[in-house]
Amino acid sequence: MNISNGGSVNTRGLVLGHVGESGPFGRSAGIVRVEGPGSQLTAVNMHIGNYGDGTLLISQGGRVANWYTLIGAERGGTGRATVSGAGSLWTMTGETQVGGYGTGELLISDRGQVRTGSLATIAALDSGSVGMVHVKDPGSIWDIASNLNMAVFSGQAT
Repeated sequence: MNISNGGSVNTRGLVLGHVGESGPFGRSAGIVRVEGPGSQLTAVNMHIGNYGDGTLLISQGGRVANWYTLIGAERGGTGRATVSGAGSLWTMTGETQVGGYGTGELLISDRGQVRTGSLATIAALDSGSVGMVHVKDPGSIWDIASNLNMAVFSGQAT
């Protein structure tokens, strides 16, 4: 799904990459792009890479706002989120988990900004979870209002 040129999507929940390897349909993959000034995605909960592969791309001044985020939600799930470019902003009023039970990656670059209004956890819920966060380039920011926890249950956090 592409949200661009000032478009807006509002939803209670968003799951990207819901189905894993099992079943007749194979592994699922979901991608959402939010690009350009005025383009907005608003949700309550987001699971990026539930059992399958999920990708969220916020760029060129796009904005995303939600309450709770889980990147790499379940075992076998792979989630990736990228926030890049001046004016690009992802605001989470609640908790952020990068690598819940699965593998999660968050990249903030080129003056992109992420704001977490509560707790942030990298490699959160399982010994097999993997969480990676990269904040690079001047002006790129991850602003966390509460604690940052890493490798809570023996997972791998970088």
